[in-house]
Amino acid sequence: MPNTLVIDSSKYAIYVKVLQGQGDGTLVTIDSQGHIHVGPGDPAGLREKLQAAVKQIEAGAEAFNTAMAGRRAA
Repeated sequence: MPNTLVIDSSKYAIYVKVLQGQGDGTLVTIDSQGHIHVGPGDPAGLREKLQAAVKQIEAGAEAFNTAMAGRRAA
């Protein structure tokens, strides 16, 4: 699993995908629950920029689903 950190024990298993910062720069990861984490540090408001981008993606997905629902009804 490239770009994936796996912590496994008899009690739990955690899978984290590294989105940015493989050895340098700000580390950005997404956990198994789908939560995006920025850290340590947050240069130039990266967290806010990521949140805005995710909201745009969600709005686009909602518009796509609405358009497809309208097509199925026709």
